[in-house]
Amino acid sequence: MQRNQPIGPPAVSDPHKITETFVNGPISLNIVNGLATLTLTTIRPDLHQAMSGAQVSNYDASVSARLVMPLNMLLEMKQLLNRSLQEQHLAGGSARPQ
Repeated sequence: MQRNQPIGPPAVSDPHKITETFVNGPISLNIVNGLATLTLTTIRPDLHQAMSGAQVSNYDASVSARLVMPLNMLLEMKQLLNRSLQEQHLAGGSARPQ
């Protein structure tokens, strides 16, 4: 028995009110067996230095999120980013593709 495929994109909902996560550190990508793992980090001051009241001179990159997806989703993400950055650049925005 064949199931009907939905026509068009599915409706998007956020019933669990997923929070946004700020990231500004190194990014890692690992691809194994058709799954891509994107690890995102946030740069933070060394906790011991910060809590001691000393001037912070050491920083750590803490893992903030890991996204695991099939490889085709990673390619869709790449295409979306390329399009969005190109549109931003053409519109005179501050994003500059590297």
